[in-house]
Amino acid sequence: MLIQAAKQKDECEEAFNQINKKLNEGIATVQSLSKYDIAELRSMQKPPKAIKLILKTVCILLGVEPVRKRSKKTGEDKFSYWAAAQGPEILGNPSLP
Repeated sequence: MLIQAAKQKDECEEAFNQINKKLNEGIATVQSLSKYDIAELRSMQKPPKAIKLILKTVCILLGVEPVRKRSKKTGEDKFSYWAAAQGPEILGNPSLP
């Protein structure tokens, strides 16, 4: 039982170290963004799905509500995190980078 607990501890420490490494890489990447990069993101009319997903995550983490937009195809209302991210709280925030 003691050997099994030691193995689990080692596995947890290894997983933690991998996650911590990725977190530090992510922080370094975010810190390397310039105002030009943010302006370029904000000006995109149709960003890639990965960009939309990342900014949706940022909106959720920062508590920014999605913007209600009317779909051109169906005429129904839909919620857009992309439009919310372009607002003053995320990409419009001059102190973001």
